[in-house]
Formats: sequence, C-alpha cells, structure tokens
Amino acid sequence: KDTDGLFGGEENGGLIFPDFVYGRDAVMTVAKILEIVATESKPLSELVSELPVYYASKMKIECPDDEKEFVMSSIADEIKTTTDFELDLTDGVKILKEDGWVIIRPSGTEPIFRCFAESDSQDKADEMTEWVEKIKTHISYMSDVITAVKGQAVNLSQSETTSFTVTELVKRIDILMKHELKHAIIYLKV
Repeated sequence: KDTDGLFGGEENGGLIFPDFVYGRDAVMTVAKILEIVATESKPLSELVSELPVYYASKMKIECPDDEKEFVMSSIADEIKTTTDFELDLTDGVKILKEDGWVIIRPSGTEPIFRCFAESDSQDKADEMTEWVEKIKTHISYMSDVITAVKGQAVNLSQSETTSFTVTELVKRIDILMKHELKHAIIYLKV
C-alpha cells in the first residue's frame, strides 16, 4: 500500500491484489491466473515452466522475547564486521549471498525466531539452514549467559564488596558472546 506494490503474498499461497482488496482473495487469484493465460495465449503449464525454480528450507529457534533484540543486533553486527554479505534489516536479519539468502526473524507471537533459507538448489538452501542450526547453539548459549548476567547484576548491585562493577561484568559477557557468535559466522563464510 505504502509503496504501490502490484501484489503481495505469503508462503502459504495467499495473494493480495491491492487494486482490488487489501486482503487475501482466492477468487481474485484464480481470475488473475486466467487473465494471464488469456493474455499470453499459452497453457498454464508452459507459463509455469518459464518461472525460475527456487528451493527453500526453514526452521525455528527458541529464544525468550526479552532477548530477541540483543540476539538480532549481535548477529547483524557480526555479519557487518566479519563478512561482505549484503544485509537487509527490514524484517529481522536477512543475509544475502550470491547463491541465495537466509533470514532470521523474531516471531511477534511466540518466543522463537523463524528462519528461512532460499537458494537455486536444495543442497544450498539446506546448507544455509545448517548454518542457522549452528547459530542456534550460540543463541541458546547467549540466552543462558544473559540470564546469568541478570542474576549476577542483581547480586552485585546489592553487594558493597565486589572486585568489579556491573558494567565491567556486562563488558566481559559481551566479549564472550561475540567470540561465540564468530564461531557460528565462520561456518556461514565457508
């Protein structure tokens, strides 16, 4: 609507034609397909065979809602500083490679990230999902560390005899998490 898109859609097949209605409409979708068949004077099978073929892979990663923003910014920062991949941060972290892409986006309704990869072969799409599987371990680790830091910060703020400050603790944890994330990013580069 805001960018005058011709149509929109979702993976489940629902299409939106904004000139007609701002909602998914199956009857309108069938009408548009018939219009294209009539205009192009080709059978539907031929039209479909002209389309590029892409393969997809997807998965979910559990992550508490209050940690999603930190995880997303950590992944984006690490990709920016350690790779030359193009990033799109419109709706999560989308990493664009020459042979495909993977997006890691937080769910607005569940304590998870949804991860989708797409490429010109199933093997490549699966490889990108495997990278997400590897980063899943690091996200879980980060989540455990964040929980521990929150507990330590409370304990430290109540104690007058500490050898280091809460700020120093957070800096140490940040360094540790960046080190862990680098191991996952190295896999994506390969």
